[in-house]
Amino acid sequence: MTRADRHPYETERLARLSELEIIGSGADPEFDALTRIASEVCRTPVALVSLVESQRQWFKSRQGLDIDETPISQSICAWTILQDGVLEITDTAKDPRTLSNALCMGDRPFRFYAGAPIVDPATDLPLGSFCVLDYQPRELSASQKRLLVDFANQAMRLIELRRAVATANLAVQETNHRVKNSLQSVSAYIRLQRRVLQGASPEAEAALTATETRIASAAALHEALCYSAVGEKVDLPGYAARIFGLATADMREGISTRIDLAACQVSSRQASALGTILSESVSNSIRHAFGEAGEGLITLTGRHEPDGRYRMEFADTGAGLPNERPAPRANGGLGLSILEGALAQLGAEGVAREGDAPGFHLGFVFTPE
Repeated sequence: MTRADRHPYETERLARLSELEIIGSGADPEFDALTRIASEVCRTPVALVSLVESQRQWFKSRQGLDIDETPISQSICAWTILQDGVLEITDTAKDPRTLSNALCMGDRPFRFYAGAPIVDPATDLPLGSFCVLDYQPRELSASQKRLLVDFANQAMRLIELRRAVATANLAVQETNHRVKNSLQSVSAYIRLQRRVLQGASPEAEAALTATETRIASAAALHEALCYSAVGEKVDLPGYAARIFGLATADMREGISTRIDLAACQVSSRQASALGTILSESVSNSIRHAFGEAGEGLITLTGRHEPDGRYRMEFADTGAGLPNERPAPRANGGLGLSILEGALAQLGAEGVAREGDAPGFHLGFVFTPE
């Protein structure tokens, strides 16, 4: 069996292929679009994005073929990476490079191959081939060959873009991790100061408690983002449960909470606004709704509307808002201002601060991003 020689810079080539972290990656519709179009333009039943390793060729995208890889001994693309430009074998049964290739033998052999090398511009080394195959001998037109080179170049750009996104994602995750740690440190310091002031200055203690909750909420957002890739969403039920847990850490006995949220994914921008809304609402209920004794309940529900929007309802069974008071239960109306700003950032509609049942109620709808 005739096998292609190793590339003159095989060690460097394989190192670059490994560095790009493309081998073994999942299906990608943009790569698949290239092979689909190439198959149609070249009028071949098979089109591949083939990446050549030391012991195998692996297909990042495949059109008209059921297998993900072949041994390197069966790789025609291994010949393509040894030359510049398009390698065209018009009849594999007559070419010494493919005469004994298992893919070109048997009941349904490939009789035609054309491939353009996928060249990494950073190293000028070939990583694989963008190729088309047919079960009948044939040849491509000059324009089809030029398009095959364009497809190979575009595949390389997609590989670079994928790597750039992964690098950016890693940087963002590291930033979110550091911000989360910094905010947690600040929150711990505020908690210490609050304990020092305990009983000495109720006003200062309440202000520190509110500040600690807001900082903890921001830290929770960055913690959630640590586990999300760039452009991915934040899981709303899990995130909301985390916010509730932080806001109710010092809740007195007799008050309970209940969360019932339908599955929903939101953007980081929306998560930031929702975190503020929830932490402010829960903190205000704990501090002002139930007095010094007795039982109380804080609930949060969320459901999808038929029009695609998401409805959230926050409520407590406490004292509610007296009609003569212009602001929610927050010192100096700061809580109201923060809530209104967060609701505006969220683009919430249908806001209501009073429900039919006793207690405080905040209901709103928004469109998840």
